[in-house]
Amino acid sequence: MDQKTAPLKRAAPPPTARPPTAVTPQANCPAGIESGVKESFRRIVPYGTSGIGKSSLVALIAEIGMSPIFVDLEYGTSDLDVKRKPSPPDGWSWSTLRSALLLPELDPYDVVIVDTASKAEELATKHIIETIPVGDSGRASSLESYGYGKGYTYLCDAMTLLLADLDRLRAKGKHVVLICHDCKANVPNPNGDDYIRYEPLLYHSKTGNSSVRDRVKNWAD
Repeated sequence: MDQKTAPLKRAAPPPTARPPTAVTPQANCPAGIESGVKESFRRIVPYGTSGIGKSSLVALIAEIGMSPIFVDLEYGTSDLDVKRKPSPPDGWSWSTLRSALLLPELDPYDVVIVDTASKAEELATKHIIETIPVGDSGRASSLESYGYGKGYTYLCDAMTLLLADLDRLRAKGKHVVLICHDCKANVPNPNGDDYIRYEPLLYHSKTGNSSVRDRVKNWAD
């Protein structure tokens, strides 16, 4: 059958995540050193325009015999036949998001998907404003309330904690996916004219300090 028309074979999802293939020590390697390709669990960040089908694309992981579960912060999977962590009664917050990633209900799944990282950043921002005072007793109204760059440092630190939560899942044998919206960003070009390209919709500073976007891009495989 033509490869282009061959149907996908649907495999039954495994009950638990499969461990990566072990690396075989090479005879020419000194003790304590390994070589060769090493399979690992992936950190994936797909991003694109709202409504283009990011969640639908990621849901196709099930077609290759893996078992994904969505932590759906924006209710974008309502029309998809997927497994998802139910929203808390009062909606998602920064605390309930992080707690959800620690629950044993996620253990049987191969892939954990946070949909979306852009919404997670909004939840982190709200949490910072509500929990970190300005000075001794002042209430922040935005991240700018903390002074030059300080609020965005808080934000980057918070999002780094989320990445650490996902890395803990990865260490337990799961692939992790952070779906993200996109934005247009100007790119400085040292070899010619600057240009515009699509980037993940996450906080970014021109200096790169406390850039959530850079942190996530560097984290992703």
